[in-house]
Amino acid sequence: MPRRQPLRQCPRCGFHTREKRCCGIDLAPGRFSMNPARIKFVRTLAHRQKGLDDEEYHRILAAVTDGRCESTKKIRRRRDFIALVDTLKGLPDVRRYERRAA
Repeated sequence: MPRRQPLRQCPRCGFHTREKRCCGIDLAPGRFSMNPARIKFVRTLAHRQKGLDDEEYHRILAAVTDGRCESTKKIRRRRDFIALVDTLKGLPDVRRYERRAA
């Protein structure tokens, strides 16, 4: 008989689930690593959707991680990744015609 997965609680919405993901957060226990998909997600969010240049992006990254990380690949903590994504999502979006011009 297969063993049932334990219930996990999502820190964002408080929902109890057996799924490994909820609200875009990995709920599965284990080490956190910045894989290529996460790096691409953060860079796309920052540069295309929010219109940040490299200098502004690195300034936000340093502020969120308290100066521990100078590049996206160096993020080692899940909470730093979540804080960075939440900070970027809180910024206003760039209009479509301004995105193409940049």
